[in-house]
Amino acid sequence: ELPAEKKPESEEPAAERKMATVLFSDMSGYTSLNERLDPEEVKEIMVRMFDCGCCVRAVHEQRGRLTIFIPWS
Repeated sequence: ELPAEKKPESEEPAAERKMATVLFSDMSGYTSLNERLDPEEVKEIMVRMFDCGCCVRAVHEQRGRLTIFIPWS
């Protein structure tokens, strides 16, 4: 009897399950801000808000990690 063929080892790492939490935040008055200001002005306000780091700091304080960050569409 011939020995059974050995299966080739997978090149992909083993799958791993991780807990994930999605955080969505909405700025109060954002819609009316967009209606009153030029889009570039709104973008500048949002950039300044996110550059302060308070949003990211809050995630890190909870031992979270930011993997994707979409400040505006």
